[in-house]
Amino acid sequence: MSLNAFMPLGKTIEIDAPIVTPPTGVRASTFSGTLSPATVFRIRNSGSSDVAFAWGVDAAEAQTNAVFPTSGTPQKCIVLGSGTIETFTLPSGSFFSALSLAGTAQVFVTPGEGQ
Repeated sequence: MSLNAFMPLGKTIEIDAPIVTPPTGVRASTFSGTLSPATVFRIRNSGSSDVAFAWGVDAAEAQTNAVFPTSGTPQKCIVLGSGTIETFTLPSGSFFSALSLAGTAQVFVTPGEGQ
């Protein structure tokens, strides 16, 4: 893992995070439009509500994983607070999806390297 500041290596994608059914997973790409080899992703929740941000090896898995954990039922997601910007190391080529706790939120994902 690099100790350098985050450097974008691809195009930012936007995911609408509704409160009922998470959208089909999408992938980030490089500036040239090809699949991003990046494993570091900067994620921003610009909504006014928490979101369950999820990833998967394909679109369906990402969508299935976008579920809030409940007591005794863990989920393969990361809960991002309103206005949160985080950087995570995730599998290269991942698909992403998100679900909002209340209202619709927008989540932005940028592939890159650094922290």
